[in-house]
Amino acid sequence: HAQQWNAADMESTEIDGIYEINGQPVIFLQQLVKYNPVLYRLVLDGQTGKLVREDKLGELPSVQHRSVYADNNLASHDFFVEKDPGSDYYAVASFSGAAIQKNDSIRERIEIRHFSPAHELINKGWYYLPDTSYSYFSYISMAVQGKEKVYLGTVGFNAKRKEGGAAPRVIFSMLSPDSATFAHRVLEYTTGFGNVGGYIQVAPAVLQVRMLLYVPSLQKDGGSGMVMNTFLEATGRLKEHKQLLFPELSQNAQQHLGYKEPFKGTPQRLLLNEDGSGTLLMENLSFFKQGNSQVNKLHTNLGDIGVALLDSIGRES
Repeated sequence: HAQQWNAADMESTEIDGIYEINGQPVIFLQQLVKYNPVLYRLVLDGQTGKLVREDKLGELPSVQHRSVYADNNLASHDFFVEKDPGSDYYAVASFSGAAIQKNDSIRERIEIRHFSPAHELINKGWYYLPDTSYSYFSYISMAVQGKEKVYLGTVGFNAKRKEGGAAPRVIFSMLSPDSATFAHRVLEYTTGFGNVGGYIQVAPAVLQVRMLLYVPSLQKDGGSGMVMNTFLEATGRLKEHKQLLFPELSQNAQQHLGYKEPFKGTPQRLLLNEDGSGTLLMENLSFFKQGNSQVNKLHTNLGDIGVALLDSIGRES
């Protein structure tokens, strides 16, 4: 029996994660309450499915403010939950993305909380750049590595191009348990990137973290639009980045499905093995919009699926 969230209002409810944590099913539910997004954590009994505990994990400012959108980047105004696939540690990110008001603290708009398998808060960090060169952030992905680290990928951007204001760039950031602030790596080669998607995953056997970026504007000239970034786990330093190529997949699509062009899919899932090799699932998506500019309903039509096996250095294998 739900105490806090309103089970009758499924229209404004989304599920941000369902995980098995500590042997119990745990559901992370987000619900609009008087236009404010609220995140709840429901812990169920693994045998009976009964609700064991329910916690309100946070509330964001109203969604009635106009979204901040510039250079093809939308400021995230949302909750995100990610669990470590190798343990039951997890993290919750709270992104306030509405336009910054006079009295807002620019350093207290994005908060990351790191939880233990027993749902204890083990660390909390505010997410901002010390030089505040960016006012707004678009969420790309997050990954948790046990009790050691939380990794976060965002695009930093500014709403009005101030004189000499920084152009958008992808930032790879790392929160360690002994710190309340993130260590950041701003990726210079991503200057001007917009509409970025992606995944972060850890390859513990090779002491690396991989961040796959999907950038539609890189698809011109036959590119896949995907760049694999390899970071050193200990320092967060960028070791290399390279565009992924899928010649075999494209050849297959041309031979068997009558494609004239290379296969251009949007990444849907990255499964990384401990040694850094992995499997990438892609899908051809076409987008169309409905509605006015304030409430856009973006629909996707699903197309062909492509699966690529990648070796430990990110080549199609």
